[in-house]
Formats: sequence, structure tokens, C-alpha cells
Amino acid sequence: MKKIKSVLAAALCGALCLGLAGCGPDQTVVSAGDYSASAAIYVLSQMNALNEVSSQDGYDATLEDVWSNQIEGQSMEDWINNRALDLCREYVATNKLFEEKGLTLTEDQQSSIDEYMTSTYPNYEDLYTQIGVADSSYENYLTFNSRYQELFLDRYQEGGEAAVAEEDLRSFYCDNFDEVKILSFSYTEDTSSDTSTDTSSDTEDTSLETVQATAQGYLDRIQAGEDVDQLIYEYQQSTASDASSVTLNDSVDNITIIPASGDNTTTYSDDVIHQMVEIAQEGSALIQDSENSRLYVVYKMNQDTNQEYYDANRDNILYEMKYDEFEQYLIDYANNEMGASVNGMIQGRYSCRTVYDAQNDFMASLYSQYYSG
Repeated sequence: MKKIKSVLAAALCGALCLGLAGCGPDQTVVSAGDYSASAAIYVLSQMNALNEVSSQDGYDATLEDVWSNQIEGQSMEDWINNRALDLCREYVATNKLFEEKGLTLTEDQQSSIDEYMTSTYPNYEDLYTQIGVADSSYENYLTFNSRYQELFLDRYQEGGEAAVAEEDLRSFYCDNFDEVKILSFSYTEDTSSDTSTDTSSDTEDTSLETVQATAQGYLDRIQAGEDVDQLIYEYQQSTASDASSVTLNDSVDNITIIPASGDNTTTYSDDVIHQMVEIAQEGSALIQDSENSRLYVVYKMNQDTNQEYYDANRDNILYEMKYDEFEQYLIDYANNEMGASVNGMIQGRYSCRTVYDAQNDFMASLYSQYYSG
């Protein structure tokens, strides 16, 4: 499930602005009245588009040349650049609407921005200085991200211009998502031709037969009516190096969301998701993932009677429901109400291939610093 939009990923924050060397504050890519998106904003938007493209229909990660991908009838490069321009349109529309509506950031949001700039930004300050990106530009982008969140909620929460009725949101959630609690077990495939048995007392038996018996034991206890959260806690204690360090999770923290349609968008295999979907509410099953040598004991929640996850994640569910609509609303507003235009001369100076290569080089360098030797 999507979370409320987070444009900048902290793990990549040092790579996001690579390729911006020489960007001046007056280099505008998208203009809309008194509002604009600079070359720096455009390149950040290219980075976000690069992060999105791999999840698009038609993207093939196995291609030797990633740039030979065709997305929605376009070359991957064109798709990324067009998507980046739309993100710039969202940028100008968000800033204008946020200010027109008299919205303000919460203290927590402003504190998060300030803390990021104080504690994380300095780690990359030399890089930003070298490539000509001022700290104020980066901070403005963080501010936009928070403004986007507030503007979205202002539009779709109760009292908003396009408020979503509670029953509609609840129906959307229950129709599109299932809730499960999962115990995950790893086993070792027997690839040895040696049929002798290792009886050493300090060697853990992780064969399929042994692990399956353990997993079946937990499944039997669930089906006998034992509390699933307590069993998850017990299992986590049994596998921890220090059992005393394990704490009992709140029930909601043990819930995993899966697509009710079986249209898999998770880290689990398609077959595992399909089997999870087939479990009845308040039912449980033992599922084997042979491809990854794992067993899952899965319990499905009854969403008709349980609302704890829904209540705790209502904003994100609302975002899942209205994300595409909101993006199009902002893009249309920028184009139709603000008269947004693109400075193709400036835009053409910034290649998403450069951003792609810079990100990969940066991450490779970072990896080598931590894992070399």
C-alpha cells in the first residue's frame, strides 16, 4: 500500500541532486504565473520518475540495455522526462493552492524538515556545494513534500472540496485489501547425496521435514483457538539470540496487507499471494514457497469485525484510493488554471541518463565504503 507521498528517500538523498552542477536559481523549466519549478526541481523529478519507471507495465528488468524499455508507447527516456515535467506541474500547483487556501504545516512537519536539514543534509553538503545546489533549494523541496501531504488531506478529508464519505473509503479498503498475520520459517533444501544423519547436538536441523513439523505445530495451535499475536511473540523469542530483547507487538503491528484481487504488488511470490487470498476470513493455512525455501503460517483477519489497521492507517488508505485522481487534478490545475509552460531550452540540458548513471555511481561508491575488504 502506498504511504502519503514522500518525494525524497533518505537512503538516496545524496544521489538525488547529482547532475545539477551549474544549475542557477534563474534556470526555470516550468513556469506558471508567479510560480516556477527550477532546473534543480526538474532533475529531482527525473530521479523520482526513475524510481517509478521500474513498476510500470511493460518494464523489463532483464533487458541488457535498460534504456531499450518501452513504457506506454514511449521510449523509457521520453517517459521519464514527461513524467518529470508532470511532477514539476504538481510542484507549482501545490505551492499555489497551499498558499491560496491559507494552509500551514504542522509543528511536527516543520520540525522534521529542520531536523533533516540539521542532522542529515550536512553529510552531503560538500557534494551539494560542488554541484551548485544551495541548501535553501533542497529545503524548499522538502517543504513542498509536506505541503503536498497537507493539501491532499485538505481536499479529501471530511469537509474538503472532494471529501470521501467514510462508507466509501471503508468499502474501497475491504474490497481491495486483505489483512493477514504471518509466521515465516526458512528451511534448507537437501541437495546432498549423503544419506547419513548428522546427530550433533549443536547443529540445528533446518530440513524441510523438521521445519514443516514446527510450522504445522503453530498452525494447529492457531486453529485450536490460541491467540495469534502471542504465538508470533513466542516464535520470535524462539529465534532471537536474546529472547529477553523481544517485545510483544500490538496486534495492529502484526498485520500485513495483501491485494484482495491477487494482483501481486508485494515482496511475496505470486503463488504465495494467490494462496493467501484463497484463505477464508478467520481461517489459516500453511503455505510453502519452494522457490525461496520458506514456509508461511498465515492467519486471515476478519475485516468485517476488525478495524484496527483501518483506523490506524486511514490517511494512507485514503491516499491509495485518491492518489491518481489527485495527481491529475494538480497537473490539470497547473495547465488549465495557471497556464503552465515548459522552457524546452533549459529542460533539454538535463539528461535523465546522467541522473541514472550518477545515482548508480554514487550508490556503488557508498557500498564500497561500507563493505570493501
